[in-house]
Amino acid sequence: MSLDNISIYVHWPFCASKCPYCSFNSYVSKNIDSDKWILAYSTELKRYKDLLNGKNLQSVFFGGGTPSLAEPRIIGSFLDSLTNYVNFNKNVEITLEANPSTADLNNMFDFRLAGINRVSLGVQSFNDNSLSLLGRNHDVEQAVKMIEIVSDIFENYSFDLIYALPDQEMVEWLADLSMAMNFVAGHLSLYQLSFDSGTKFYKEMLLGRMKPKMDEQSAVMYYTTKCFLESKGFEHYEVSNYSRYGMKCVHNLNYWTYGEYLGIGPGAAGRIKKNGNVYSTLSISSPSKWLDAACCINNNNHTVSSALSIKERAIEFVAMNMRINSGFNFQDFNIKVGGKIDDFVNMPRLELLQSTNFINFDGCAISVAENSRLLTDYITEYIII
Repeated sequence: MSLDNISIYVHWPFCASKCPYCSFNSYVSKNIDSDKWILAYSTELKRYKDLLNGKNLQSVFFGGGTPSLAEPRIIGSFLDSLTNYVNFNKNVEITLEANPSTADLNNMFDFRLAGINRVSLGVQSFNDNSLSLLGRNHDVEQAVKMIEIVSDIFENYSFDLIYALPDQEMVEWLADLSMAMNFVAGHLSLYQLSFDSGTKFYKEMLLGRMKPKMDEQSAVMYYTTKCFLESKGFEHYEVSNYSRYGMKCVHNLNYWTYGEYLGIGPGAAGRIKKNGNVYSTLSISSPSKWLDAACCINNNNHTVSSALSIKERAIEFVAMNMRINSGFNFQDFNIKVGGKIDDFVNMPRLELLQSTNFINFDGCAISVAENSRLLTDYITEYIII
């Protein structure tokens, strides 16, 4: 972790409705006190003023939930406060997650004026049947209209798509990708549908009413996607993310390269460096409890902070860096983890994986081979001592 650079994640926990596949810390609420949220976010920043002092801000990411439901003045107030604590230049990437059903021309302009310069739009599909299955409260027409609005206001934007739905055929997914090419700027995030514990889809799976795609089918869709997008000039720079030159997501790259980031908001996680140690931070998930505690500068009971051991840092560093196509080099590991790579990674296993073409390994740097990207988590577990 660099002592000079930091990113900030701000969690907005509210949605218009809860999607059946979503396991994020999100809630439906009609009673939101915007003034209190402004106070809570600004007060929380004050708690971290010593940590932020002298740091160069790389990125801010307003995630959720659905931050496009927030009043733009909440975003603007937070960014104005932030300029008091950190080095803030014109190149800072400031992303807002938005959904087609909760954004329009007026509030997109207002978010732009508030300081947002990148939008991540939750399109999820260009097929109305798929959108219905996913419980989305927008249709294809709304999604297309919203992308057009966003593209008129922001040069830098991305949108998400979900694939490997239970009955989705390859031809349907390729139609989605082809449609996406009509609207994409330079970045796409593509996720295989997951059945996470606690979600409605997970319960449906346990009851036998939904059946996930077989791993082999999902893998075929994954690699077909890779071939399709690379033929269109996109780089597969992370397991689920594609970009054209110069359009990678700065904020997420900071996560994947084990950079320093501050988490603000209910359920927000962070990794911060202080006095030679790396600390994991996690705020309480309840929006109401977090809000009440965050507003009071003397109340610090809403965030748990704990120093990570070198072993924990090593596991996190390897797991995150192996997600990106460039992988990592041993020198960076030694600097950010604080130990030698040989103490945490099984070298004979690395050499075995290299000889069988699962990884790229030249003695001082490691990355997952392109044909093994779906095995990234297994490879990481295999090489960690």
